Amino acid sequence: YTIDVNTGEYELQFETSGKSNSGLAWDGHSLWALSYLYEEEYYVLIEYDTSDGEVINIVNLPYEIRYRSGGGLTYDGEALWIPYIKTEADNNKIYRVSKNGDVLGKLDFYSEAYPTGLAFEFPSE
Repeated sequence: YTIDVNTGEYELQFETSGKSNSGLAWDGHSLWALSYLYEEEYYVLIEYDTSDGEVINIVNLPYEIRYRSGGGLTYDGEALWIPYIKTEADNNKIYRVSKNGDVLGKLDFYSEAYPTGLAFEFPSE
């Protein structure tokens, strides 16, 4: 949805192509969704054109995060950040990925709970 902040009226709404969207991020041009595809049984990034809701691109994620992504997605001005749900042998991680799905970095963190949201604060000028 695009909502007019002054009136609260919907300006645009569209159906998403993912079956289960668990994170949304805006990069200043496109809306990105972390989407689980049930038939394929893995996560992808879907880039949407917000002027008409059309899919611009579907990005396959690397194997290491394709099957265990958590809920959340954010954009830091250059790349997207995706949470990873731990296994018994591993800690939770947050992956920094390019818009074409390449892993640019990752952060380890310990938590008993699954990550369910991400945010990025841009420095004030």
